[in-house]
Amino acid sequence: MDSQFDEAIAKINLLGPIREQFQIRAELLPADLAIVGLYTELRESAFLAVELCRLHAQSAAFPLARTVFEATQQLIVLATEDDYLSVGTRAWLYDLRKRKRVAQFARGAEAADDWFQQAVGELQRIWTVYNPNAEKDLHHENTQLDALQKNRGGADNFMGRNIGKIVEERYSKL
Repeated sequence: MDSQFDEAIAKINLLGPIREQFQIRAELLPADLAIVGLYTELRESAFLAVELCRLHAQSAAFPLARTVFEATQQLIVLATEDDYLSVGTRAWLYDLRKRKRVAQFARGAEAADDWFQQAVGELQRIWTVYNPNAEKDLHHENTQLDALQKNRGGADNFMGRNIGKIVEERYSKL
């Protein structure tokens, strides 16, 4: 039985060189950071899910398996997006907003908002050197997320619609 788990771990480890080959490009900084974040989430969650199954804790592994599935879908959507920079920036901000919501429980709303503003400001400061429209682009995509949140129709993601349907539409690009 352990060989099954070892085989799964070996396959997950094959993802390592893929990350090592991916170069973050300064002009595409937030989009590339979103890709790296999704990739990391996928790889780490897959590893933990397999290890939990090895320990016969399948019910604890289920949420991680779901995370792997969702991260994979989001990676496909982002990697096949024609407007990679805009949607990738939105994906990065979306992830930051999720972290902010978690931080609100731990630190309070004001501290979480301060953290969020500091993180966006730091990225903007770095990215502006390579993209003079960084501030405008970040503001625009943050506004897009606000609009998507108000009119999301049940879709809680950076695209504002069913990711599964988008993946289905994008298979021809893969």
